[in-house]
Amino acid sequence: MRKLSLSTKIILGIVLGFFVGLIFGDAIMFLQPIGDLFIKLLKMIIVPLIIASVIMGVAEIGDIRKLGRLGGKTVLYYVSTTGLAVVLGIIMVNVMRPGVGVNLAFEQSPDASPPSLIDTFMGIVPANPFEAIVNMDMLPIIFFSILVGVVLTTIGKKAEPMVKFF
Repeated sequence: MRKLSLSTKIILGIVLGFFVGLIFGDAIMFLQPIGDLFIKLLKMIIVPLIIASVIMGVAEIGDIRKLGRLGGKTVLYYVSTTGLAVVLGIIMVNVMRPGVGVNLAFEQSPDASPPSLIDTFMGIVPANPFEAIVNMDMLPIIFFSILVGVVLTTIGKKAEPMVKFF
């Protein structure tokens, strides 16, 4: 018998969940704590997985100069995909016009303004990396992990036990 791929199992699970919800409705809600527990377990492993992956990725590059080129390509990819998402979002909002005719009466606080570019960059550097981990602030976590990877790479042979740990 042929084994099913992970993506096939996921799609089958989604379809099965849809039909179970359709058939049983709210009567199946007693299973919600199991789903909530599963989501909490996934959230629990995200941060350690990201930290270990980024540290190992940087440490395995070996030469810090290669990290600069790779970082430049990563930033270019990030900026271009973000720009594409923004343009696509603006086009879709203008075509579909969501919220037209809806009256959302709420007041915006007078001092609410988007953060400046400098504030955004300052937010990437965590004052306390453990606080960033607790709050699941991904950019500070990734920045800290990159720094740890660079330090481990710079130290060289003496850092090998730490690299093996990650």
